[in-house]
Amino acid sequence: RELAKVTIFEEIDRKVVVDLAAAVATQSVTPREVAEIVRQRQESLWKAKYAKLYQAIQSASELLAAITSLPHTIASAALGLDKYQAEWFHIDQQYRWFTYAHQTADFQKPLEALKAEVDRQYVNKYLYDFGGLWQQALEPMSEWKSAALAPQAKFFDHHVAPVVKDGRTKAVVIISDGMRYEIAEELASLIRSENRFDASLSAVLGSLPSYTQLGMASLLPQLSLELDPNALPVLADGKPTNGTANRDKILQAVEGHAITAAEVLAMPGSELRELYTKHQIFYVYHDRIDAAGDKAPTERTVFEAAEETLRELLVLVKKWTNANATNIVITADHGFLYQDIPLEQAYYVSETPQGDAVTKINRRYVLGRSLKPSPSFMKFTSAQAGL
Repeated sequence: RELAKVTIFEEIDRKVVVDLAAAVATQSVTPREVAEIVRQRQESLWKAKYAKLYQAIQSASELLAAITSLPHTIASAALGLDKYQAEWFHIDQQYRWFTYAHQTADFQKPLEALKAEVDRQYVNKYLYDFGGLWQQALEPMSEWKSAALAPQAKFFDHHVAPVVKDGRTKAVVIISDGMRYEIAEELASLIRSENRFDASLSAVLGSLPSYTQLGMASLLPQLSLELDPNALPVLADGKPTNGTANRDKILQAVEGHAITAAEVLAMPGSELRELYTKHQIFYVYHDRIDAAGDKAPTERTVFEAAEETLRELLVLVKKWTNANATNIVITADHGFLYQDIPLEQAYYVSETPQGDAVTKINRRYVLGRSLKPSPSFMKFTSAQAGL
C-alpha cells in the first residue's frame, strides 16, 4: 500500500504484483482495495509491461469474493436463472477474464499460486459444489420449462416475428455458436460504448439436449422439433435443419435468407447493401467459439476465441448497419462450461446408461428408448423436453 503511489521504478511494479497476488490468494485484501491499487498503478512508467498481470489479479479478486458470497441453497430453478442473469454470470466472466489475461501475460510466474487458488475455487466450489445445488433445484422439474425464461424454440416468435410483422421492417439475426450468456453481456456493453448504438440483453431457456444441431433448429421459424434417434438431422416441421442450405430453404418461407458470417465479412459494402434489399429476414451463422472449444487439441484456446468473437461480432454489427440494417438480434445455439485444468476422474459418471435402445452417447447427453432411471442422469421423455 505504501509503494502503490511510486511510479518510477520497475522493481516497484514487481513488488506490488507479487504481494498483491499473494494477498488476493488468501483474500486478505478486498476487491475495492485491489481496484484502487490497480488504478494507482496506471500511473506507472512500466504499466504496459504489467497491465495483463494487474488485470488478472483484479479479476481473481472479484471472482474469489463472488464465490465466497454464493448461497448454500438455490430455492428453485426459476430463482436460480434470475440470479444467474443478475449476478452469478460474473463468476464465469471473471474466470474467463482472469484465465485469458494469465495466458496472454508476458510472464506468468508471479501468478502461479494465485492461478492454482482460482482454479481450485472455481472448479471445486463453483462448478462442482454449486453445480450440485443447481442439480437439486432442477430435480423437481417434471418437464424442461421455466417460469423465468421462454423456451429457445419460441425465439423466432418472440424476437423476430414482432419486428417484421408490418411487412416493411427487416431483421438481421446473428447466431454465434457457443457464445454463452456472460460473453453476450460483455458484447452488449461493447455495443453500447459505440456512439450510435444501443443494446439490451435478455435470455432464453436453451433446448435439451444442449448441442449445436438442436440449438440451431430451435432458432428457426417452426412449430415442432423432431429428433432423429442418432441426433442428426434435427427436423423442424418435418424438414431437415442441418447446414446453411437447408436452413435457407426453411427461411425462404418467411422471406428469409441464411448466410455465413465469413461470407458477410468478405463481402464489399455495396454488395451487402444490395443483398439487404432482397430479403426481409437474414440469419447469419458465426462459428469461432464452438470451433475452438469443441475439439480437444484446441479447447484451451476457447477464451482467445471468445475475444476474437467479440471483435468479429462488433464488425458484423457495423457492417450490417452500414448496409442500412436497424434491427439486429444476436443469439447463440448453446453455451459452454470450461475449466483450465483437466477434469479429475472422480467427476466423470461411472455407470453406463441402460435402456431398451441406446442410440447416441456423448460427453453431454444420451438418446434412447425406455432409458432406465439412475441418480447419475437426469431423464426426460421427448414430450417433457418439448420435442
